Amino acid sequence: MRQIHLLIYLFSIVFSASSSFLSAQNDTSSTKKYCTLKVSCSSPFKILSIGYDYQATNTLSVNNETTPSALLNNTLGGNEKSNINYNQGLRVAANVPVLTKKRCMVILGLSYLENKYNFSDATPLAPLPKNLNDNGLRSMGASYAIFIPLNATCFLLNQSNFDLSGDYNFSQFQDLSTTKISSALLIGYKPHERRQIAIGLSRTYRGGELAYLPVLLYNYTFPNRKWGIESLLPARLAVRYTVNPKNILLCGFMSEGNSYYLGNLMKNNPGIAYKQLELKRSELRVRVVYERSLYKFIWLSLQAGYRINTKFNIDDGDVYKGFSTKTYLMENKLTSPFYATIAINLVAP
Repeated sequence: MRQIHLLIYLFSIVFSASSSFLSAQNDTSSTKKYCTLKVSCSSPFKILSIGYDYQATNTLSVNNETTPSALLNNTLGGNEKSNINYNQGLRVAANVPVLTKKRCMVILGLSYLENKYNFSDATPLAPLPKNLNDNGLRSMGASYAIFIPLNATCFLLNQSNFDLSGDYNFSQFQDLSTTKISSALLIGYKPHERRQIAIGLSRTYRGGELAYLPVLLYNYTFPNRKWGIESLLPARLAVRYTVNPKNILLCGFMSEGNSYYLGNLMKNNPGIAYKQLELKRSELRVRVVYERSLYKFIWLSLQAGYRINTKFNIDDGDVYKGFSTKTYLMENKLTSPFYATIAINLVAP
């Protein structure tokens, strides 16, 4: 019973903060007005999301293009194709407003993402596919977002993520020094409650490796309130159709990726000459998302689409390549399967 009471208490705190968040968005009592974070009729703000991700049959081709490092290639079993029956994993995200003043809003977040690999025949696998089959890939992170309205139409937005990504498990945790930091700073303009645009610069690992890219945020709800656009390019874009307040359809794409420290791979293969191997994973998900209110603040999210692999290479350390054409230690390929994700969400009231 104590655990149930504690859970109820924690949820009450979360929803109290969320209610304050929305109240701050709509507060117009002050003489001077400030723009708000949300665009009207946008998809609901998710406080907690718990989901399951499934990817269909695909194939891993290890180092099938080049052999820049013969030693590494031979050690990990290059020039080999391995069939993956499916990928699966848990996805959890929490975002809680902790400060909801009219002049400043702060949202703190936690996330957990796993990608488990089930190969068709695990017995004769080379070290790299075997490591993926045994350990999979995980990413655990913390984040914050700060929204600062400057006046009725202009604002600043900063969002940062701190991700611990690798082939670790909870019994053999990864060193915190391998944490990857991503951040974006934008300056924006919101002429009215249906349109929001911002430009800025980001430090990101979505492409699998460290990159510095310009970003464009554009959110817009059409006058009929049925159609809209929700985007943060180049990371994601969706065209939104609101069937009714409890049913929403979104169609677009989302990029996903990070640099994963391969600690278990190096530990289990001491013959590898490199000590800072990282897997540069990146993919583009072309998708359709259906979101439905089940009961008050509880929403169901279903999405399906096509996962396009863009990078699955190995390099030594967290290397910033910029516009360099330097090759990777191993250049691998994954074929692109269909995928589906189901999630239960607690949204802001």
